[in-house]
Amino acid sequence: RPPLSSPLLPVQEGRFVRILNRGHQPYDAWLLLQALDLRPSLWEKFDGQVPKMKKYLAGLHSDDLKGMREELVAATRGITLEKLIDKLQAVGIDWYVEEMRPTDVEKLHRE
Repeated sequence: RPPLSSPLLPVQEGRFVRILNRGHQPYDAWLLLQALDLRPSLWEKFDGQVPKMKKYLAGLHSDDLKGMREELVAATRGITLEKLIDKLQAVGIDWYVEEMRPTDVEKLHRE
């Protein structure tokens, strides 16, 4: 199955956060949704039983990941950049960067 690209998450202010080199594997996708309170922790869901966690994640397919990506993008549209970063950092996610769109870069250069 072909990997998905790294997620680009729009936020309320019209800005974007790019998830760096992650977010297209089942565990990463789950953790991103967990950060937004859309999933429980895997540890809680499977009562700390790592083999069950691994089996569940291994059973996810590209369509599942695409659905998780769509859910993630829809959720981030409704929150601010600051709130998104706070939520990501709360679960230890530091693999992101704010990404400027070409029109934003042009505007910044004009100022």
